[in-house]
Amino acid sequence: MPTTVEFQRTSTHTIQPRPGGGLRYVPSIPANPRLYVINNNGPYIGTSTNVKARFAPRKHVLWEMGVNPAGILIEIFRISIGGTPTTVNDLGQCSVDVEAAVNVWVTAIVDVEQLLIRIYTQVYGVNVRNTAKWQNAFVNPFPDALDWSIADGNGIVANGQIAYNGSL
Repeated sequence: MPTTVEFQRTSTHTIQPRPGGGLRYVPSIPANPRLYVINNNGPYIGTSTNVKARFAPRKHVLWEMGVNPAGILIEIFRISIGGTPTTVNDLGQCSVDVEAAVNVWVTAIVDVEQLLIRIYTQVYGVNVRNTAKWQNAFVNPFPDALDWSIADGNGIVANGQIAYNGSL
């Protein structure tokens, strides 16, 4: 039976001028471990154990450099593996226990950041701004097929499968 990896978009944010000076995220960015996509002249995909802390200094840099943030969109995603919400670390990885055989469990390390980058580059042909993880194939770490999906508040917007021992 395939293992599922779901990218569920939980919120979308813009950067807007603050009355009296400075910038703010609208709505506020949550302080959760999440995967994020920054859309501005091509997507940048990353992860953080606390996205609010990760993004706090970025708006100050934009303000200080005089960058117009109009058009920058930030999407925050929760990750579920096998139907269970999973915490992502700063390296883009989730650790999950999966059944390798009847009553035999193994821990799989899933680089969900690399998986989403490869979906963008290989499935949709979109260039991403961060290049460290798109050059190597994502290898399915599960002892069965991997079904992936990207969803928003209205349901699944994209999905696919990587075979057992397969890669993307």
